[in-house]
Amino acid sequence: MSLQSNNHDFNGFATEAQELLLKAALLRGESAKQSLTKWMAAVDFEGELDHGSFRLLPLLFHNLKKQGVVHPAMDRLKGVYRYAWSQNHKLFQELSKVLNCLHRARISTMVLKGAALTLRVYKNYAIRPMSDMDVLVPERDAVAAFEVLEQSGWTSPPDRCFTKDLKYRHSIDFKNESGMEFDLHWHPIKDSSMVAPEKKMSATFWETAAPVKVTNEPTLAPGLPETLFLVIIHGAWFNIEPPIRWIADAIYLIRAFRAETDWQRFILLVKNYNAHLRVFRALVYLDRTYQAGIPGHVFEELKRMPVTIPQRIVFHCSLGRPENKSYAVASKVPGLVDYLRVSGERRWIDLAAGFPGFVKYSMYKKNLKDLVRYFFPK
Repeated sequence: MSLQSNNHDFNGFATEAQELLLKAALLRGESAKQSLTKWMAAVDFEGELDHGSFRLLPLLFHNLKKQGVVHPAMDRLKGVYRYAWSQNHKLFQELSKVLNCLHRARISTMVLKGAALTLRVYKNYAIRPMSDMDVLVPERDAVAAFEVLEQSGWTSPPDRCFTKDLKYRHSIDFKNESGMEFDLHWHPIKDSSMVAPEKKMSATFWETAAPVKVTNEPTLAPGLPETLFLVIIHGAWFNIEPPIRWIADAIYLIRAFRAETDWQRFILLVKNYNAHLRVFRALVYLDRTYQAGIPGHVFEELKRMPVTIPQRIVFHCSLGRPENKSYAVASKVPGLVDYLRVSGERRWIDLAAGFPGFVKYSMYKKNLKDLVRYFFPK
């Protein structure tokens, strides 16, 4: 399969209006100003924005203010910016308490996603709104971390079976009495989380992590290449409401890359996780649409990586509307795409042998309505 990309490949990333907003929030000079004018003309700014766009408004304000842009909307944007700053401070205060509980139990921690990006890349509590907290612990400590969270007042969904989750999932979500959300990870990402080689690969996240502080609580955050990889794998996936902030995250990360070694580490991650189809597509989009400045050799190295049938199935289904009929059929098999994502690169006989167990797990404690939705997805 060729790694050539066409514009129609990008239908799950951002709408035309969202792209204008992203350019206004990310670009500089006249490009940002012109994008702002076109975006304001295309949307009802005083009405309701889609959730993905609304979460970009603090970044938009930050970019425009930094460039001295004067616009009637700046006062409202400033209000959204201040609200995001306040909410994120509350979230980080709660996160520091959770980290402290885990550390007192002698469990190592690493903050992921929004917290890591805020501390290492944005370095501003306002411009990257967060709705939850994501923390990675070593797999060997996952059960102990689960117990610590429950003792600290956090609860997981009642239909969860944690011993089964450890095998088939990479994380589990919790909530506390105030409604705050916390995701406990024992693998960095969903992909390949079932198989032993992934455990060795995830060790590199710990080896290259950087020390950070959440309030006054010390913890770790992934390196910049590892964070870019997580951002793309987590965000560049078809969704009815595209999680477009991954695009802003990726652009900021690419700007923060300081040396060729960053790109080599990034390429090695892509290779080890067999994710080059999705990553190539995302990087082409970033480079074409937002002038990301990605070195040409990165695309060439990704093109040279071999492609397997399971990789093709996962990639085409990540587009939301597989054009190839065989991939469209695969996307209709309940649980197949999710299974191929978590099962890694294994022999066909191993994949076939493990699939029934994954389906059984996916049906665990589902009611009749959920089962119908599982077996007959829209």
